[in-house]
Order: sequence, then structure tokens, then C-alpha cells
Amino acid sequence: MSNWNEEYYDIIEFYYWEPQHIGKKKYEDANFNSMEEVKTHLLNMEVSLNHQFNYFFRLIPKEILNEIFQGIDKNIASDKYNFQSTKQINELELDDATQPDMFFIGEENQIGIEMKIGAKSSIEQVLKYAMLFYFNNLKSKRERKANLIFISKGDFSNLFPEKFENIIKLKQALNIEQIPDETKKGNNDLRTHKEGILNVAKQMSISFINYNDLNSLISKTKSQLVESKYKDSVEMLFDGLIDEINARRKILGIE
Repeated sequence: MSNWNEEYYDIIEFYYWEPQHIGKKKYEDANFNSMEEVKTHLLNMEVSLNHQFNYFFRLIPKEILNEIFQGIDKNIASDKYNFQSTKQINELELDDATQPDMFFIGEENQIGIEMKIGAKSSIEQVLKYAMLFYFNNLKSKRERKANLIFISKGDFSNLFPEKFENIIKLKQALNIEQIPDETKKGNNDLRTHKEGILNVAKQMSISFINYNDLNSLISKTKSQLVESKYKDSVEMLFDGLIDEINARRKILGIE
């Protein structure tokens, strides 16, 4: 049986064969000679996995979303989290300075999710999420608790070039000099905001889960779904994401 995640590749296949619909032309020196080669390439990409997780998290009921977040970190508070689109993030007018993989805003909390496959994260990236949380609070005139979740392979010490042993060591490495004076495009002066951004970075909750444990969590959450007339639809959401993860088991380091 085909799951919903396959629709993503069906859409890409259409534009692969008919690129003129998006203002592109085929070219002779393309690295891929078939859609099968394209799909193999996409299954090794971080961004295509982000897209599939985005679909899942946009559609999953909020109660289940809370269960998943608390399965990652029990200290993340339950809330009415709403997935934020690129358009909504751009309304913060940060000139693409943050570019989170996923961003959720609740009534009292906010969550950023950063997914990694092969690349490592950096102190700069941690501070970009702190900037996102800080300016969201500033623009909304509401203090929301900040939570950052990293999803990657292996363990936490493999996530950064500095090989931080734990979250405490990471936070100890953060300092105000690491925050730039302005956003990359130069349209936002950050000098008067640096202290506030650093305070958010020091105080925010940072969590880590690897793909192996996340896969187990998603499967467990699916198995515990309560009976309802909508259960089949929710199960299909889980089935598509599980199918996508299983197609990438090797690259995600899943046993």
C-alpha cells in the first residue's frame, strides 16, 4: 500500500518531466538521468526529510503533538502549539536570519526544531534560534518560554564540532561576542538586542533526540492511539512518516 509520503515524490516527478510549469528548462548536462536517481538523491537530503516532517506536524492533532514533544523532553510544557509557516516567520522581519527547520508557537511556549543528517550544528545556529525566540516575544509583546529540539544521528557529543559533552557545556560556551551587530543582510541592528538574545539562549530549554529513539517514539505513540472515528486518519499520518523514516534507516543511523 502506498502512503501519503509517496505523494511528495509523485509531485516532484511531475515537475521533473514537465519543468516548464515552474519556469525551468531541462538541460543536457543534468546529473540525473531518471526519476529513480532523483529520488535516491532526495532520500539522502536533509531538506526533503524536513518537508515530510513538516507535513506530519502541520496535520497531527495538538494532543498527540504534545505527547511527542513530551516524549522527547518531559519538561516541555503542554500547549496549543501551532506550526509556523515560512510566511509567518518572515513577518518577524528578520531577513531570513534564522531559517528554522520547524517553529511552533503556543499560548505560553515556543519550540524550534533543528534536524541534522550529515552536517553538524554550531554555536551560531543555537544563537539564531535564540534570536528567533527573542524577536517573537518582542513582536508579540508576550513572554513565551523557549525550547529548542535537536534531532540528529548518534549522541549529543557528535552534534557540534566542539564535541560538547552535554547541554550545560554548550550553554557555558555561549557569549555575547558571538552575536553579530546586525543580521546578515544588514537590515536589522542587533546591538541593543544582544543581551536579550543571550539571556534567551542561556535560559531556553535545549533537548536532543537521535533518529533511532525518535523512530521508536513515533511507533510507540501510534500504538497508543485511542479509539475514535478519526483514528484511521491519524494512523495514516503516522504510517506515512514511519514509511519515510524506514526508507532512510541507514543514513539516519537507525538500528
